[in-house]
Amino acid sequence: MFEDVFSAGELVATRIQYKGCQVGECCGVAPTGRWFAFDALENFRVVDGKIVESWGYWPEAQIIRMLTE
Repeated sequence: MFEDVFSAGELVATRIQYKGCQVGECCGVAPTGRWFAFDALENFRVVDGKIVESWGYWPEAQIIRMLTE
């Protein structure tokens, strides 16, 4: 779910809440069937209506803990 979306010129910044059940490998962890939720930040540079660059923050250590503890 999108929590925030901001844009300025070619740049778009998002804060997204992800929720789901792990049914495939994630962050090197085999499927566990566990439910998880986390917020991530993603930034994009958009040119002529297309994403040409992206970068962001995913709380990988937090995700791994949720899947393994």
